[in-house]
Amino acid sequence: QDLLYAKAHGSRVLQQGEASEGWVPMASLVFPNPSYHEFLVDMVVPAGCAKLGIAVVPLSTPCDGVAVMDVRPGSLVHQYNELMRATFPRDELCTGDIITSVNNEGGAECIIAKLRRWRSERRLELRVFRLAAWQLSQSANG
Repeated sequence: QDLLYAKAHGSRVLQQGEASEGWVPMASLVFPNPSYHEFLVDMVVPAGCAKLGIAVVPLSTPCDGVAVMDVRPGSLVHQYNELMRATFPRDELCTGDIITSVNNEGGAECIIAKLRRWRSERRLELRVFRLAAWQLSQSANG
């Protein structure tokens, strides 16, 4: 039997005996629509880091969050992207990506507030949603 390691994300409180991650039969998983990619950007915030390095704008459609408008060189996010480029390039944080939560808190206003206070966090976990290019163009055209 083919097994896959899976991790559940969300705010639901687990009951005793429930696990949020582990090995599960591949046949029991439902894979997401291939027209988008969802992933986590997990960064440790080093002491003395000067810039987070992303510009964002609030977004309400296609999902509640913030859209990444720019990733700046020499920043924490740029360093993360360099590491991902060498190991798993699909998970680089790119212009056009949508951040739907920061440290398990969602909503555009909350995300912007968390990103403004990023230095007060030890770790930043960004849940990121990337639409297929054709979906982005449809959203922009109404």
